[in-house]
Amino acid sequence: MTSDAAATDSSSLLVRADSPITSARDLAGRTVAVNALRSLAHITVMSTIDKAGGDSSAVKFVELPLPQMVDAVSRGQVDAAAENEPFSTQGVQGGLRKIATPLSDAVPGTPQVVYLADKRYAADHQPTVRAFAESIAEAGGYLGQHPDQVRVVGRTSTATPPARPRQDRPTGVQR
Repeated sequence: MTSDAAATDSSSLLVRADSPITSARDLAGRTVAVNALRSLAHITVMSTIDKAGGDSSAVKFVELPLPQMVDAVSRGQVDAAAENEPFSTQGVQGGLRKIATPLSDAVPGTPQVVYLADKRYAADHQPTVRAFAESIAEAGGYLGQHPDQVRVVGRTSTATPPARPRQDRPTGVQR
């Protein structure tokens, strides 16, 4: 992991704990799962491999749904997987090892979440857009100060098992 942003990056390149793969450079000739070919995950993993001194053109990429990737790596069906939370944490807690954070490795400083609005809608609804942005910033600030609430919301609004939400991941919103 090559950047300070890796500490808050929700993306992970996961391998089996007993894998000889120690960095993205080692993925040549291997099979890597991404959620969609030609997607952001695919492109950032390719960039991460190349930046680490590997050859992404020598990697076989396959599509798998995010919830299936941890199991596919664990069973040896693929050598590595490009995951996101909560699956990254589930994988590590289940015995996988993180070798890279593709999003921040490939594009340092990239926001983890981006909200978009149509230009016309934003112009016609400025108070609504402003209120939305302010509420997201306020919620992020609150949750950054109260990480226990993140875990409560995660347990009640997703299918994530109670033991899964990370205890050590900082939260918050960057503006």
